[in-house]
Amino acid sequence: VSGVLEEINDSLGGYLRGLIIVAFLVGILGFLAMLILKVNYALLIGAIVGFTNLIPYFGPVIGAIPGVVLAFFSSPSKGLWAILAFIIIQQIDNVVLTPKIVGQHTGLHPVTVIMAVLAGERLWGFGGMLVAVPLVAIIKSTLYSIYRRLIRASLID
Repeated sequence: VSGVLEEINDSLGGYLRGLIIVAFLVGILGFLAMLILKVNYALLIGAIVGFTNLIPYFGPVIGAIPGVVLAFFSSPSKGLWAILAFIIIQQIDNVVLTPKIVGQHTGLHPVTVIMAVLAGERLWGFGGMLVAVPLVAIIKSTLYSIYRRLIRASLID
């Protein structure tokens, strides 16, 4: 039992580490976008974008608002470019960064991460999206631990 709990702890810790790394990278991308657009307070905006990225699903929108507003104050075209930049950043986050990095830190394949989120949403709505990846990581860890014990007991070749 302690081996299973240790595996689960590692998976959940990996999940949280992965989310923090993704948030940091998204913050850097937000900072770079604001720097390229020459929006004031680019570093602060990047920090806000990264921090709010930790809030599932609504955080990225909340984090983008200050950058978009400041960009619009500078000029309407900058505001539109800022909106486009944040949409692109979120696509990079959702399609590349989160599946790859969270997958690496939980031991799950990136496609498994995407499928878990989609299945979680389908089965349990918004809450399912939040718990899907940790739940799949726990299931994987548990099954892997059982499998290893069976191999050690020579019940499986």
